Amino acid sequence: MRLKSTEKSMSTRHQTQICITVGTEFDVNDSIENPELTPIAEPIVLGRFGGKEEGQGFLLDSFAKFGVQPTFFVEALQTAYFGDEPMGSIAMRIAEPGYDMQLHLHPGWLHYDAVARALRRSDLVVLTLRKALGSAPVSRLSSSLAIHSRQGVLIALSTQRAP
Repeated sequence: MRLKSTEKSMSTRHQTQICITVGTEFDVNDSIENPELTPIAEPIVLGRFGGKEEGQGFLLDSFAKFGVQPTFFVEALQTAYFGDEPMGSIAMRIAEPGYDMQLHLHPGWLHYDAVARALRRSDLVVLTLRKALGSAPVSRLSSSLAIHSRQGVLIALSTQRAP
């Protein structure tokens, strides 16, 4: 029996590869516009309900159970309000099983950092990376940036040298 072209294509299965990314960030909670409000940290990421973590804990458990290797984009500028913790311990939980972590930035958090507000926008990346890596980057980029967490390598897509 000869299959019609539509039947033939339906009988052939192709494995689809996907990339799962997780944005890991706190919520400024409209506190820039309304000083009576305050930013929200752990509750927005952990999602604790009824004694269980339905946010980060659920995701980490599920990824481990099914052997999924996601990439987590961890927001770093929230340190202008919260300091290195609580996101530091959240990032450590992501790094512990060896998951990929990349840099995620929301410049709105710099509202809480007087030093950062005084800097030029192009200097914000240098400030953030100095905090994250302990030293300034070797180059500055204009459009994209990634830190490969396993090797601690800055991938910069620019030829402009940092000061």
